[in-house]
Parts: sequence; structure tokens; C-alpha cells
Amino acid sequence: MAEVVGSEEVGGLVGFNFNGNIVDCFASGNITGSGYTGGLVGYNLDGIITSSYATGEVNGNNYTGGLAGNQSGSGGITDSYATGDVEGNNHVGGLVGSSNDIANSYATGNVKGNDYVGGLVGRNYESITDTYATGSVTGENSVGGLLGRNEVGEVKNSYSTGIVTGNNFRGGLVGRIWMGSIENSYWDTDASQMETSAGGKGRTSAQLKAGTPGVKLDEDGNEDDDGDIMYEDWNELEDVWEFGSSEEYPRFLWQE
Repeated sequence: MAEVVGSEEVGGLVGFNFNGNIVDCFASGNITGSGYTGGLVGYNLDGIITSSYATGEVNGNNYTGGLAGNQSGSGGITDSYATGDVEGNNHVGGLVGSSNDIANSYATGNVKGNDYVGGLVGRNYESITDTYATGSVTGENSVGGLLGRNEVGEVKNSYSTGIVTGNNFRGGLVGRIWMGSIENSYWDTDASQMETSAGGKGRTSAQLKAGTPGVKLDEDGNEDDDGDIMYEDWNELEDVWEFGSSEEYPRFLWQE
């Protein structure tokens, strides 16, 4: 529960991780820094973070995230999550401020920043697959429920539900796309109070909660042969996601 305060590269567990593996680790204290600030790791370069989490609040400036401030290089983040609120300036995310490879992970904290602000990631450069974010997101430019700005990467099999507030390039799922693609990803139009997004598909709360692989749903979330197929192409559905409850959003199997 110790609080960590520093300047550059500040994390609850490690300030700077280069080419190392962080497995089954967690941090719970509040973190404060001025650059590259994360709940678990400040700057993750060519390192792997898996099966790890952070629960404390994170306050920083540029590159601020609930789990890691910045994730770059050949490493990645899998099977991990962050639950604390996050506040920063540019490149601010509920899980990671700026990233290049995230899979099977989520964030639930509220996120506040200026530019490139997202419920999961502020700015993405490569791959975001099988993820979700539920916190509210507030910013000025490039603000999204899941992702603030998609630079060149692919976003796939993901969703967001939080309220999104911003001025320029604001979206329910993604605030702005430079290049790359958004596939099989959704945002909750009811919960987010957003009808538009730079990418993804808007769905009601009922649809997202009732969605089952391969089943067509009408606008009320009921099965309908003429409706839209939800989650049809999500990767390795039976190995990653848990569906079936009309009261809850999809979750990861490992959350149990």
C-alpha cells in the first residue's frame, strides 16, 4: 500500500523495465510522477508483463497509465488489468498511456487528461486484441472510451462502456484514427452517452450484455434472424471470453 512519488519513470513495482519479464505481480499504492508514470511500471521497453495488475490511483504528466505509463518495443502486456483512476496530460490511459501490444486485458478506472486519452490506451501503435474498458474518460483532443488515437495499429475484439467527454475528435470507442483498423469492436451507446466514434460499432447496453457468439440480436438485445451478429469473429472465443449473462458484460475466463 506504499505511496510512490518521483519524477521520470515512476512505477509501483518498477520504474523502468528493459527486456525483462514481469509475471504474477501487483502493486496497490498510489503513484505520482511527472513523466512515464504507471501503477505497476513507469516505462516498459521490450519487456513482457503478464498476469499482473495494479489498483492504486495514478497521477502523472505525459505517458501515464493505470498499469504502465508507456509500452514499446518487442514486448507486450497480456492477461493483466488496472482498476485505479488515472490523471495526466498527454498519452493517458486506464491501462497504458501509449502502447504497441496488448491482449486479454482490461481497465476499470476513470481517466482524465488533455490529448490522446482513452479508457484503456491513450495512443496505440500496433495491436490491441481482446480487451475492454469501463471507466469514464475526460479529455480535450483525441478522446475515446477504449482508445484516444489509433496511430497505425489494429484494434480487434474489444469494447468500452464508459461516459466519454471531450472537445475535438471524441468517440464512444475511439477518438481518432490516423491509420490502422478497428475490427469486431463495440461501444455502449447508452452508458457512454455517445452515438459516434472514429471506429467500431455502437450497441445498446442490452445488446452488449446479451450478445452471444454467432447469435443475431435485434435492437433490444433479443435473438432475431434479421438482426446483427454479435462477437461472431472474436478470436478463440471459448478460450478467452465468457458470455451468456443478460445482466453482465462479457468477461475473461481468467477473471473467475
